[in-house]
Amino acid sequence: MRKMVEAADGLPIETTEGVKIFKDGGWVMVMPHAQKPECRVVAEGYSQEFAQELTADFSQKIQAIQKHNVD
Repeated sequence: MRKMVEAADGLPIETTEGVKIFKDGGWVMVMPHAQKPECRVVAEGYSQEFAQELTADFSQKIQAIQKHNVD
């Protein structure tokens, strides 16, 4: 989760149930699973397309973090 906070790159965030990052009229939330090594990515935006872009962008960030930690 610390890496996701760093990935927010200065954008406003909230860390109540995970990491919620606010960006350009929308937000994306990354929530870790309590028992499994996985997380859930949820986004909301001014349009469905923007929410999908946020979800895809932060899903890619998570995959890059995972790959970096494995190497």
